Amino acid sequence: MTKRNSQNTLISWVGTADLNDLKLDKPDGPLASILRDRSFSTLHYFYTSDRAGGVEKLIAKLRAEHKNLKALGHDAGPLLPDIYGPIHEFMEKVWPPICAGDHELAINITSGSPAMCAIMIYFGRSANAELLSTRSAKDAGGGKRVMTVNWSFGPAMRRAIGESDEIYGLPEHERRDLQFKIAPVKNKVGILIQGETGSGKSYLARRIHTWSGRPGNFEELNCAAIATDANTFKSELFGHVTGAFTGASKAKDGAFKLAHRGTLFLDEVAELTSEQQSRLLSVVQEGTFRPLGGTKDQSSDALLIAAANKDLVEEVRAGRFRSDLYYRLAEYTVHLQPVRAMAAEARTRLLNQILEKLGKEFGDKMLGDEDREALLNYHWPGNIRQMEHLLKRLHLLSEGGTVTSARLRAELARPTPEISSAQPGPELWADLPLEDAVARLRLARVEQALEECGGENRRGALTQAAARLGLSLQTLNNYLRNGRQTEQSLKDKAKF
Repeated sequence: MTKRNSQNTLISWVGTADLNDLKLDKPDGPLASILRDRSFSTLHYFYTSDRAGGVEKLIAKLRAEHKNLKALGHDAGPLLPDIYGPIHEFMEKVWPPICAGDHELAINITSGSPAMCAIMIYFGRSANAELLSTRSAKDAGGGKRVMTVNWSFGPAMRRAIGESDEIYGLPEHERRDLQFKIAPVKNKVGILIQGETGSGKSYLARRIHTWSGRPGNFEELNCAAIATDANTFKSELFGHVTGAFTGASKAKDGAFKLAHRGTLFLDEVAELTSEQQSRLLSVVQEGTFRPLGGTKDQSSDALLIAAANKDLVEEVRAGRFRSDLYYRLAEYTVHLQPVRAMAAEARTRLLNQILEKLGKEFGDKMLGDEDREALLNYHWPGNIRQMEHLLKRLHLLSEGGTVTSARLRAELARPTPEISSAQPGPELWADLPLEDAVARLRLARVEQALEECGGENRRGALTQAAARLGLSLQTLNNYLRNGRQTEQSLKDKAKF
């Protein structure tokens, strides 16, 4: 256990294995072994009332051995299921201040029955505590060896719940370093994810949050969508009080507060202005922030993950990004490969995984060998996101159980935001009435903005895209609806 302060707290059951050696001057059960191996200032121990006498003797011996240990007992009743009532009371009254304090928490998951062990794991998961287990250490001359149990699921469990070990575009050794060495560290490490649009930066950030075991929320903000307005930037990151600015009719918590004891993911961080970078640096350095219009500072214990599709090193060299903020954000840097740079085997696994997922959702669609080869050899400028969206369209639009080569070629030939010029080409409006041409142009720009904000289905993408385009949410939705109606009408006319 990392000993950052003297307030180390252990939570444990007192089980049969702990009471078997009461005749010894120094008990050698799991609880006694952990207390001997690690330094704790406080012990919260649970026991069933039928063992109260033996538990009292054990605790007296442990107190004699550890003079400064504060041991607090909790009678959980006689038998299952009676223990759940006292446990619930403990969770409501005692557990919150323990979690809120400046404690290093550890949980003994060896002592007690399987049901008791499950309760201990629940405690640990809710507070990102260290799990401790013991086993005999005969090779070490007797006694018990204390081990930390890693929170991460094993490979078999991940496969059982449909979660792949692989992060596409990330070398396996880097994935293992992230999962087992970087993410679980309690001294938070600033993580920067670099990669092209659609390469899976948001997905990787969510996986890092899962691997970290942090009990708080995962909060995601697209910096490009909030950088255009000073109040929006401050409000989204730091929150605001009622009346802080025109339209602030009620108080709002910002992302830093919402992500307390969780993870805050800042996408497109390179789009922040110099002033905004300075404000972010101050919060990262001090760990405190002040809501817009507020008078008191607040603290946030959030794991910060930043992402950019621009090379931040080049941005620093060009003077567009602060070097001090860069070094804070990039204590550990990950570079995600674009799909075109992946090994052929990885592209095949990625394609198969997406097809399997869509097959479960929409029904399996057959692809010919040549069509599959065309998909694997396509350059995918929009990377994984483009591949997912294109294959989803194929599943939705193809009739029967087969994707035709003609349909596939048509989809691969569609212009994409990544390869289209900044000014849409005349093919968008050639030979169209003015009203239809305007609707199509608006639709193309809105869909491009949605792609840049993580895709239409991502939470908050519509609002962020509207802010980026300077539109109200209602206007953006109108452009989407009218543009798609126009597209469908043009397709219907083309059939005749």
